[in-house]
Amino acid sequence: MSAPLRTCIGCGHKAPRDEFWRFKSKSGAAPVFDPGDRETGRGASLCKRPLCVEKAITRRAFERALKLKQPLSSGFKDQLRQLNAESGLKANS
Repeated sequence: MSAPLRTCIGCGHKAPRDEFWRFKSKSGAAPVFDPGDRETGRGASLCKRPLCVEKAITRRAFERALKLKQPLSSGFKDQLRQLNAESGLKANS
């Protein structure tokens, strides 16, 4: 049996969940990074590619996917970009 597929909120790419970062939100609260996919709440998957991070921010994909009540804070956007930079991926991937 194959693993369930997830869809990137940035680019729409479908793949097994281990290829994505996972974020969760409870009751429309600010999203949190959930690397182990253990938190409860509404979830959103994001490719580990720099382009997808920027697409998700620009398109307000987190707000839609997680049904957030407020726009993403600049602090969360900075954390996303930092996570992306720490992943060691190149901008053209």
